[in-house]
Amino acid sequence: MIKHLKVPALLLALGMTAAIGLSACGNSNNNASPSASPTATTNESNSPSASSSEPATAELQPFEVSIYMPGSPQKDQVVVEERIDELLKDKLPNTKVSLNYIDWSAYLEKTNLMLQTGEPIDLVFAPEWYQFFSNAAKGAFLPLNDDSLAQGNLLSQYGKGISETINPIYLQAPVIAGKLYAIPTNKELAQGRGFAFRKDIVEKYQFDISTVKELKDIEPFLQVIKEKDPNIYPVYSNKQDSVLDWLQDYGYQDLGFGTYINRKVEGSKVISVTSPEYLAIELENDKLLNDWYKKGYLNKNAPTTQEKIDDVRSAGKIWFLSTTTSPGREASFRIKNNSGSGPEHFDWSVVNTQTPLVTTSQATGSQFAIARSSKDPARAMMVLDLLYTDKELLNTVVYGIQDKHYTKVGDNKIKQIADSGYAPGNSWIIGNQLNNYLLDNELDSKYEEYVEFNKTAEQSPLLGFSFNPDPVKTQVASYNTIFTEFKDILRTGSVDPADILKKRNDKLDKAGIDEIVKEMQKQLDEWKIANGK
Repeated sequence: MIKHLKVPALLLALGMTAAIGLSACGNSNNNASPSASPTATTNESNSPSASSSEPATAELQPFEVSIYMPGSPQKDQVVVEERIDELLKDKLPNTKVSLNYIDWSAYLEKTNLMLQTGEPIDLVFAPEWYQFFSNAAKGAFLPLNDDSLAQGNLLSQYGKGISETINPIYLQAPVIAGKLYAIPTNKELAQGRGFAFRKDIVEKYQFDISTVKELKDIEPFLQVIKEKDPNIYPVYSNKQDSVLDWLQDYGYQDLGFGTYINRKVEGSKVISVTSPEYLAIELENDKLLNDWYKKGYLNKNAPTTQEKIDDVRSAGKIWFLSTTTSPGREASFRIKNNSGSGPEHFDWSVVNTQTPLVTTSQATGSQFAIARSSKDPARAMMVLDLLYTDKELLNTVVYGIQDKHYTKVGDNKIKQIADSGYAPGNSWIIGNQLNNYLLDNELDSKYEEYVEFNKTAEQSPLLGFSFNPDPVKTQVASYNTIFTEFKDILRTGSVDPADILKKRNDKLDKAGIDEIVKEMQKQLDEWKIANGK
């Protein structure tokens, strides 16, 4: 995707922490003795609150399944865990759950250290952008579809509810050499691109936002804002957030580390960010932003401001942004009005400008793996399976306890209680999101829209491909350094981009970006052959 110098989260993650040494864990078998027989019987109940793969309860020995995920530690965490344990008494006797929330800023480092040292972990949030493929290749996680494991094939034996619930496309993504290493969260499968507009401004000036298909189409609105609403930035940008971040990808799929491929043209080869065809697109958008800066449409403090974008939005100074698109996106943009006048909240409309696309990155953007250090992988899979089939259990993990942490305002809709002691914000992180309660500001049709959205999405021909950067780690490190050097100034629109891009690309060429392209192409060709593509 042409996100224009927006640092890919995986790229950041790769640079944040040293590769973990897990060669000692590379054995394909896990020697832990499961406390449930691999031949446990299953319960085919169609009840939404019962797993379709419950083991024979008499065979379960006492065990506590640990779940690690990012988020702030919760005041009422123990109370919620006790409620979860009560719910599990009949479904998985002798099973308890411990919820382990680690602050976002420390999550990657702490979980990597635990995986490296072999500290017992059962279920761990392991998205693509948290070094998933690198860690899986090094043996941090158990394969979930491997008949040779001591516990047998974990997915087929203890994850039948998952298999019956999740879109099969998901299970094509977190795969290395035919082995499945994670279970993605069941939510929106794809991601579109577009723009978000403040509804009150659109209505005030009667802007026809349906005409917007790409960034340049917004220009007629900018002069109106500049002339008639001096307290609003016609365009807002800073070093962290730019209107160039989520532009439509023009058919080019971002493979990482400055490499792209035209997914619309069969047989296309990998190209780099320095290639003429990619440079032409990047330069066009950069020049447009620079032109807007010269015309006074952009905030003049773009190169230096430290303001957080949500603070600027809440102050009422922003009226449009580029964004990813998916069902319910409008609700996520709603923000409290702290400007001192006008409505209590600012509501936004979202215009989609690109057909939603299913990529490896998107399909693995939220998922759980079972750590190789787990003392009972079978039980971990049983609990994970319930999080896809048992609505009450899932909503307890996500929202806590009714009338203590939230109140029901409809059959499937809730209102969270402020400062209740439990609000981890993990609704998109775990299990089957289509079983989550809706929040009071969400559309009743949200999950029906998810299903339709997933049906109409375009599937990338590279779904399931992941790149191992180790063979070109020196060139990748150089790319990261150069990328960081130039990204900030280009994102603000404050300079003529032609000279800046030439300097950047000259540096990238000298640093060996062509070697990254060659290695990317080599691995992609090998993947295509291995998968019959």
